[in-house]
Amino acid sequence: MCNAPQVVYVAMAADLIHPGHINILKIARKYADSISGELVLGLLTDRAIASYKRLPYMSYHQRYEVVSHLKEIDRVIAQETLSYEHNIRMLKPRYVIHGDDWKQGPQSAVRQNVIDTLNELGCGELLEPNYTEGISSTQLNADARAIGISTNARLSLLRRLIKAKAPLRICEAHSAISALVVENAYFINNNGMRFEFDGFWSSSLTDSTSRGKPDIEAVELASRLNTINEIFEVTSKPLIYDADTGGKIEHFVFAIRSLERTGV
Repeated sequence: MCNAPQVVYVAMAADLIHPGHINILKIARKYADSISGELVLGLLTDRAIASYKRLPYMSYHQRYEVVSHLKEIDRVIAQETLSYEHNIRMLKPRYVIHGDDWKQGPQSAVRQNVIDTLNELGCGELLEPNYTEGISSTQLNADARAIGISTNARLSLLRRLIKAKAPLRICEAHSAISALVVENAYFINNNGMRFEFDGFWSSSLTDSTSRGKPDIEAVELASRLNTINEIFEVTSKPLIYDADTGGKIEHFVFAIRSLERTGV
């Protein structure tokens, strides 16, 4: 049997709120009012989002702070996976609402699982309003990242990635152009899921080799920092730095401070 009071359930990443999100929430609000129920938003965690696309621009707590103040929503809960099944079984909603854009592509299997779970419970209906044309969360994220990323944001990104997914995919980059290849490279598996690299690796070996020099610390820190700055000017992902021996102790302290200021 359905829970009382009845629930309308909407799940979203809500990384950058746009008119498409608002349209869905307004529709969901009308259905919630029609059954004197509550509108519950399942906010996808960083881990759930990272399972099928790039880590969101804003952290879960930042996104929670935004959506919890939207007037259409009565309650916000975490959706820990891309699958709705756990929250549907917990809430037993009267309606689950999602735009019709997920009928094709990587989320089609998630949609089918929603339908199967609701049918099993005998207690709910999936409603799929028309997708708002001309709006794409993925494109908005890409546009935001194209503007640039702050040093602090880049420094915190690796820690967020480690918490959100495993394993991480890190690829070596020794120049701005090689980093752009890493930034934009991806593959799509048989289930339509997209995978890409999570960050860069700056290696003393390749940095030296690209200059025609042996890997014997012949390339000084200032030169390597210049390469990293060139990489950071055109990318948004975090970078792991292979410092080799680090030199003398006093050199090591200076190197760490310089790298942190750069965003490594």
